[in-house]
Amino acid sequence: MKRRDFILSGAALAAPSLLPQASPPARGRRLRVGLIRTGMRGQVLLKELVRRDDVQVAALCDIEPIMLGRAMDMVARAGRPAPRAYGQDRDPGAWKRLVGQRGLGAVVIGTPWEYHAPMAIAAMEAGVPVGCEVVAGITLQDHWDVLETQLRTGTPYMLLENVCYRRDVM
Repeated sequence: MKRRDFILSGAALAAPSLLPQASPPARGRRLRVGLIRTGMRGQVLLKELVRRDDVQVAALCDIEPIMLGRAMDMVARAGRPAPRAYGQDRDPGAWKRLVGQRGLGAVVIGTPWEYHAPMAIAAMEAGVPVGCEVVAGITLQDHWDVLETQLRTGTPYMLLENVCYRRDVM
């Protein structure tokens, strides 16, 4: 693959996330978000989600009971309704049930890298917009698969890497 083609393809992956895809929730309504993986990075993301008045953490998933419990406690301490919990049974496929939950407006993926592509692809296939910790995948094929799914489904996808969106590096 030529360098120019690779860069153009990467830009095509990022472009949909930089453009407004949907209106913000109507006044008084909240965006229902699911978070996959509630380890240390997931808890940093969760801390920001529960601070927002326009977000409801609707679902949490982790197969590590201690981390899932901590995340549930964070939501409770924020005075928010208890989200639906997935993974207490330690089923590695629990995230698939979260992605299939009705009414989710977005899913945030904070798992180890090797899970990013299959989780993001499944969410986009279900029509659920994705915010994914860096990177999109661990192989070049993972990245192509994520891009092709995003283009085919039209479901928004965004890498959660602040360096990608700062003016000085854009």
